[in-house]
Amino acid sequence: MIRNFYFILLFNLASSQVRIGEFQSLSSYLNIYDIELSKDFLLYISNSGFIEYDYKEKFNNAISVDQGLTINDLNEIHIDIKGNYWIGSNNGIMVWGKEEKKLKAEFEIGIEKLTGFIDFNNLIYASVKLNGQWGLVEFIYNDDKIYYRDFYKRNDINDISKIIEFNDNIYIISSNKILSGNPFKEHITYWANPLFDINDDVVDFSSDENSLFILTKNAIYQLHSDNSTSVFFENNLSLGSIKLLSASSNNLFAISDTSIFQINKNKLTHLFTDPSLVFNDIKSDSEVLWLGTDYGLAKYSNSLYENLLFNQALINSSDIIEISNQGQLILASAKGISLSGWNNYSTQIIPAFISDNFNISKIDYDFGKKISKSIFNNSTLYLSMIESSSAGILSFDITGNELNLVKRYYPIESQNSNSSEYTVEDIVIDSQDNLWASSSGNYNYPLSVFTNNQSRYFPANSAQNNIIRRGSPLVVDNYNRLWLFSLNGLLMYKYSGNILDPQSEKWVSEPIVEGVNRRPLSFGISKNNTLWILTELGLIFKELKATDSDPVAETGPITSSGNISPYFSNIPFDENSIIRFDPRGNIWITSKQDGIFVLDTNRDYWPNIEGINSSNSSLISNEISDIKFDADLGLAYIATNLGVSKFKIPFALEIDQIDQIDIFPSPFRIPSKYPLTINGVPEQSSIQIMTLNGTIVKTLNSNEINGYQAVWNGVDMNGRSVGSGIYLVLIISKKHKINTMKKLAVIKN
Repeated sequence: MIRNFYFILLFNLASSQVRIGEFQSLSSYLNIYDIELSKDFLLYISNSGFIEYDYKEKFNNAISVDQGLTINDLNEIHIDIKGNYWIGSNNGIMVWGKEEKKLKAEFEIGIEKLTGFIDFNNLIYASVKLNGQWGLVEFIYNDDKIYYRDFYKRNDINDISKIIEFNDNIYIISSNKILSGNPFKEHITYWANPLFDINDDVVDFSSDENSLFILTKNAIYQLHSDNSTSVFFENNLSLGSIKLLSASSNNLFAISDTSIFQINKNKLTHLFTDPSLVFNDIKSDSEVLWLGTDYGLAKYSNSLYENLLFNQALINSSDIIEISNQGQLILASAKGISLSGWNNYSTQIIPAFISDNFNISKIDYDFGKKISKSIFNNSTLYLSMIESSSAGILSFDITGNELNLVKRYYPIESQNSNSSEYTVEDIVIDSQDNLWASSSGNYNYPLSVFTNNQSRYFPANSAQNNIIRRGSPLVVDNYNRLWLFSLNGLLMYKYSGNILDPQSEKWVSEPIVEGVNRRPLSFGISKNNTLWILTELGLIFKELKATDSDPVAETGPITSSGNISPYFSNIPFDENSIIRFDPRGNIWITSKQDGIFVLDTNRDYWPNIEGINSSNSSLISNEISDIKFDADLGLAYIATNLGVSKFKIPFALEIDQIDQIDIFPSPFRIPSKYPLTINGVPEQSSIQIMTLNGTIVKTLNSNEINGYQAVWNGVDMNGRSVGSGIYLVLIISKKHKINTMKKLAVIKN
């Protein structure tokens, strides 16, 4: 079998040649929303980027935020009269230069929704909702530059679902009716329905050189170039399921969610069906039908259906993310699990025709509506789930690329009860390797613990006068005490001996803020045993002490007047927000719409109060579901609804050796857009650049050393560029009493 060849940027998990502050994305191109045909290639788009596909050479080239796109959550793509690519999103418009291989223009003009592009009389039009009103945005070329020209709105329409050019007019579908006109002759306000004899709601239309085909629920009509109308096809039950047409060279094809059809005059032929697929788009040329599906690009030709997927992660919008002991990335959602490599395990039925390039297997487990929490412990992956018919928690052994079920855990005493679905909101493992679970699915027993193939279920009133909150977040402090929420505040649980039959146990209640009702959302324990609590009004902390009867030493932060003043008090956190700690103990908090917020160990905002989001960085989305850290490499893996962002941060485990130093690029060509980077620098090091005879050219200052990386821009102490030659880099760590010297080649252009 001939396999396709692909060029896809997938980041190297082990690569150290990444500068602090840089992002790389890991996104999938499975769900294809739009296809655009050209002579020798086609484009197809997912929400994370688009692919140039040379179908003659079977070659894919992915374009995403890594290559320079600045807007995500994409849905439309178009090739204009000059060969440039127009990329549409409900957040804005980008124009990508095919020859320049970079963005030519970007328009963030208040677009709320975008549904299509067309070329018309050497201008480009986009159908959009702008500032609450629908209409057409007009763009013009001037000396190869692109300018926004005007917005032609129409006050009496509620939507534009599609736009097309036919017979020297623009046609749009609005509120299931057709409007058409020529913007060079009349304003869109005066456009009318040219098909007054069609009473049915219009679903879609498509045109070729001679005709415009109009799909309704009961018939397909043909508008001819002389503006006469005829019935092309009618009275067939399959019409009710058809959602898109594609006309080309007097041939008409169509798709429903799961089927492909060919439609001739008064004849409908079924070509292909797969109930496990969803067809999103169809484009036809003289020989091939190209199909955008939820399993990538496909084609239908000579009565054969072929899936064209390249290997990638099945899971793009991941509920959780984990990193194995071997550095393997693990993504999981209700759809299944992806192990970097990529090996994919689907909980759903796999389409019958799938590319051999795509590694996927079916697993017979139900992950419910979503995965609520994950733990990776001793090569075992634990997943807690919401409304799963398989269990409340599933554990898997992950060895290499193999996934094997270890155990099922149930949050109710009898797994043979009438409950058909199990819900566990949070899980945690204590220092005795007991697995704790909180559940909202069983009001009477909201807390469970599992150990040695046995379990114990705690009644809601276990804490005497306090009721355990159903589905409460869980955390274990450094004294092996379990913390959770009650209906009134915090609860601490301490046991000794065997948890199934403890020698002693103690419940202690604690207010979140004394005398103030605060709604808790999430919490976490830092390495120094501080309990951090996220509420709807921001982040507070409780310094803990060893005394079980009185475990809180201090609550803060406190103003000079003695009031609690939370961090991030202006951020709209919710129950989906989570707290994570990086390798240096800094606090990272996720949000569903505003990105990430970081409080460092000095309790300062990092990098500032605005945090990290898609507006001030290359983070691919502000909708964050999880974060995990590679402590050795100083990497934050951020799971979003559009894929994973890998972020190089200055917070790695402390380096006390010199064998990890890597200098790049080599040779260093100056002047350069990017500085020379010295990676793997031990803490509290001094760094000097010297000539071969020992003359000091530059001593790097504190602003040029960030964590374990230092940078040099190729200038000497006087700010002058150095000459070409071989230089020495001397690194001395006084703290660890080690030093090393590296050689560096500089080429001055």
